[in-house]
Amino acid sequence: MFKSQQKLKLTSADAIYCFVSGHCNNTQVTEKTTMQEAEGICNKLYGQRWTELGWKDYMAVLARALEVATKHHIPKEWNFTGWGSLVKIARHEAGISAMTACAMGNFQCDVTYCQMNYCHNDRFRAKFGNFSWSYPD
Repeated sequence: MFKSQQKLKLTSADAIYCFVSGHCNNTQVTEKTTMQEAEGICNKLYGQRWTELGWKDYMAVLARALEVATKHHIPKEWNFTGWGSLVKIARHEAGISAMTACAMGNFQCDVTYCQMNYCHNDRFRAKFGNFSWSYPD
């Protein structure tokens, strides 16, 4: 997955997702976390909101990430005005992605992927680690 994301130039988007979504701070998910246990974690983090999202929501996030990564263009609907709006945007996009992972049954895989490839990587920590404080409420 990491190599695929490198080819698509989406590693920065993944890193932001990992830090903002709280995956880098997550100590509940282990290599033995079951799908049922992950659903319980999703319920604690997001309530039932994650059960209401679908593929269309996730694909919209992916399309916006690709637009930024490949065209270096900020989508107009983001209304980007500075650091505060960047954090708000990042939380929104990461939240949709994490809840979609819950809905698809791969939340525990996302957390593990993040921790293996981004959370402990000095380059990504230096660049995006400041987002980790914005763990979802």
